[in-house]
Amino acid sequence: MKNKETIAKEEALEKYQQTMMRMMDSTMTAQLQSAHGLFVCLRPRLVKDQKTKKLERTGELTQVRNPDEIIELLEADERGELNQGKDFHIIFAKDPNAKAIDDIWNRLWGKPKEQVELSVLLKDLKKIQDNQRKIIESGKKQK
Repeated sequence: MKNKETIAKEEALEKYQQTMMRMMDSTMTAQLQSAHGLFVCLRPRLVKDQKTKKLERTGELTQVRNPDEIIELLEADERGELNQGKDFHIIFAKDPNAKAIDDIWNRLWGKPKEQVELSVLLKDLKKIQDNQRKIIESGKKQK
């Protein structure tokens, strides 16, 4: 039979878990935003010249708000079709958070195994073994 304190703790934990589940979407969104950082994408404003019918720059920059368009600009830059810094600009107000990125990857794929380097001198290892042997032998003598 559980006492009142245990029941109260379990009820509080259940309530907390339910609250966190309701907030899961907004929490994941916040973590993704932290991982991406805060940036603004700008591109030159283009107008069609009446005589040549070609698009020309006005000298103004306009903010790109459509995420699909931002992705297309970045992909075009990777393909060499556009040039970031000339054809569009990405300005970071807050840098991407590497810790948030690591946390997201670790949750998705599991935490990578970490290697720990141990350097124990042989004489120290010998002392440890000798001490263990003495403990074992003294235990046998007491029986």
